[in-house]
Amino acid sequence: MKKKVATGMMIFGLTFSLIACGNESDENVGETPEKPLTEDSVPEDAVPEEQPEQPSEAKLNTDDIPDVIATVNGEEINKDLFVTSLQQEANMYASQGMDFSSEDGEELLTMLKQDIVDRLVNERVLMQTVEEQGIEASEEEIDTELQTQMQLVQIESEEQLEQALSAQNMTIEQFRSELEKHVKLNKYIEQNMDKPSVTEDELREAYDEIVAMNPEAEEADIPSFEEYKDDLESQLQDQKQQEQLQVLLEELREESEITINI
Repeated sequence: MKKKVATGMMIFGLTFSLIACGNESDENVGETPEKPLTEDSVPEDAVPEEQPEQPSEAKLNTDDIPDVIATVNGEEINKDLFVTSLQQEANMYASQGMDFSSEDGEELLTMLKQDIVDRLVNERVLMQTVEEQGIEASEEEIDTELQTQMQLVQIESEEQLEQALSAQNMTIEQFRSELEKHVKLNKYIEQNMDKPSVTEDELREAYDEIVAMNPEAEEADIPSFEEYKDDLESQLQDQKQQEQLQVLLEELREESEITINI
C-alpha cells in the first residue's frame, strides 16, 4: 500500500505532507514529563520564556489570476483550486523565512505557479482516463487509505486529523475526496502497468551510492547490503514506476486538448 501511495503522491502533490507538518505540534501529546512542575518548583523570579511568533500566511496578490486557469478536454480548472494550492505551498516557504516580495521570492512564486498548473492538469488528465475506464473506489477502500495515511503521518485519532486538516483549511470530507482519487489511481496503475523489476547490480549500485554519501558514518551505523536490500528494492521499484507513469502521462497529455491560461 505504501508504494502505491508514494506514486500517487508524486503525481498529485496533495496535502499529506502539509498535514504532517501541521501535526508536528502534537508530537509530544500524551508524553509524561520526567519531572512534573508544581507551583513550589517554579522560582518566584522566573521570567516566562517568550513564545516564538508564529509565521503568518504568505501575502500573495492573486488578482491577475484568471477565473479559469486551464481547460482539459473541455473540463475547466478554476481559480479557487489553483489559489488554494498556491497559498498552501507559499505558506510552507513563508514559514521558513521566504519573503515573496523579494526578487528570489518572486522567482520562486513564478516557479510554484507553473508547477501547480502542470500538476492540476496532470491530475485532471489522469482522472479523466480513470473515469473513462469506470474505476471505482468503495467506502471501505477509502477508509483503509485514510487509516494508512494517518499512520504515515503519526496521527492517532480523528480529532487530531481534523485539527491538522483545519490548519490547512480542509475538511475531512474534502480529504476523503482526495483519498478516493488515490485509490482509483492505484487501481489504474495496477491495471495498466507491470511491476518493475530491479536487478542485483542496480541494488548494489544504489547501496554503494548511499555509503559514498555518508563518508563520515561509522561502519556499524550503516546497515549491511543484505539488511537494506528489501528497502532498496522497494525504493527503486517506486522510482521506476514513477518514470513509467510520467511517460504514460505525457502520452495522455499529447492526446488531450489542453488550454492553459496562466
